[in-house]
Amino acid sequence: MSHQCGRLVLSLGRTTFSNTAMKMAILLVALLVVLAAGVVAAVRITEPRRPPPIASIERTESGLARTLSDLPPISKLAVAHGAPLAYRLYPGQAGHGVVLLVHGSSGHSVVMHPLASALSRAGLTVYAVDLRGHGETAPLGDIDYAGQLDDDIAELADFAASQHPGERRLVVGHSLGGGFALRTAASVGASRFAGFIALSPYVAADFPGNRALSGGWANVSIARIIALTVLDRFGITAFDWLPVIAYAVPETAHGVRTATYSHRLLENASFPRTWTEAFARIERPTRVIIGDDDELFDAATYPTAFRQYAPAIPVSLVPGVSHMGMILDPRANEVTVATALQLLHD
Repeated sequence: MSHQCGRLVLSLGRTTFSNTAMKMAILLVALLVVLAAGVVAAVRITEPRRPPPIASIERTESGLARTLSDLPPISKLAVAHGAPLAYRLYPGQAGHGVVLLVHGSSGHSVVMHPLASALSRAGLTVYAVDLRGHGETAPLGDIDYAGQLDDDIAELADFAASQHPGERRLVVGHSLGGGFALRTAASVGASRFAGFIALSPYVAADFPGNRALSGGWANVSIARIIALTVLDRFGITAFDWLPVIAYAVPETAHGVRTATYSHRLLENASFPRTWTEAFARIERPTRVIIGDDDELFDAATYPTAFRQYAPAIPVSLVPGVSHMGMILDPRANEVTVATALQLLHD
């Protein structure tokens, strides 16, 4: 009799445990469904809105047209991992070094012409690239996969090495391209280069000196970025083509300058979100130069911020120079040329 009671109690215990486990499983599934529905809703309804154009940026862009009479033609580099990469070649003198020149957000190689010309006159060979998703490396605003820009810069560097054997190489980038230069400096591909120059670099949203919405230049869909990041961590990348940021690009620039970035393009073009850890990985000589009249970033805070988080990276302020002036103003270009020569020949 006692054995039968024991079996009955054990059976009831198993039934109770089974019912509890079943309820927990149902609750977990329900929570996952709710979470998935929330993620899908965030992905669908959080399209970033384009900010209005910034007058000072557009004035400098419009004045650029007067300097383009000697703009080199587009060349295309066949790469192993996608459509050909567009660039403009500015010849230099043998032994002076090679610069890979990277434009900023929504830009292309044309806007880098004044700086590229100044570097070329100083004897440096310049490859001014249209990053994938920009300019002549279409389609605008997107890439094929996360990490494709890193592969592009590596292939361009290897091509430059084959064309100019023995020459030392730099990456020089402006704005978001400055952040990409820092990203490359912190990557395993940094060994291809003698050094890096970041001009008015965008580092991160929470980096000291970053103004709200980058001074009105960018409008970010934070909810969509969070939702897509969650999906990415579960290995779901099918929605990474969706736009997550819109730039203050005028309607008249449609088809020439991209107004939005997809999730995977923004992630790949940017300095890592764990930027303090990324700074610690930078070993090659790296310099930051920024105009003290920058409209998008608080330039006055940059020297202190870099001393705190990246003390090995010196920061130079160029008096009276704006954000776009860092690549268009002869005063700024003179500083960049001198810095590039120093890095290449020290």
